[in-house]
Amino acid sequence: INLTASNAGTAGNQTITLSNATNLPVAGMAGGSSGDTTAPTYSAISLAANNSTVAVTFDEAVFNTNGGSGALEASDFAFSISGGSATLSSATPSSISIDGNQYTLGISLSGTPDGSETLTVQPAAADAIFDAAGNAASTSQSSNHQVTLNDQAGPTISSVAITAESGAQNNTLNEGD
Repeated sequence: INLTASNAGTAGNQTITLSNATNLPVAGMAGGSSGDTTAPTYSAISLAANNSTVAVTFDEAVFNTNGGSGALEASDFAFSISGGSATLSSATPSSISIDGNQYTLGISLSGTPDGSETLTVQPAAADAIFDAAGNAASTSQSSNHQVTLNDQAGPTISSVAITAESGAQNNTLNEGD
């Protein structure tokens, strides 16, 4: 980068010129870029004890446009669930709250989770979530994108037996894992 200063013109006015001597992209210069070519990723995920929300933290600031502006909306995320007895009422989060790079998403479930359900959180589309440099978040995040729902199923009685000799009753309960 070349820096040239001149004192030509009216008194008190100076001209400073930046030029790119190498013709390589330089952040902040016309034709340059920030050099950031890395897509934003989830750095952490956590589930509320009552399974009502999941908090997703990104490794950098994210936006819903590739121009580095626009707050994320619930519709920028998609849920899927596998295993267990509970299902999703909607694949779109029911709510969103934002605190820095952490996005807390509301989960609408049908049925009672038994603790064997896996909830997956992904960007809703390839053009849903971007970093400030315009890199799109992958719709197949490879880490910090799944949580196991907490067991909310009560115990069940799996057997009752009364012995003939003593009349004692033996009950076996299943905690529901």
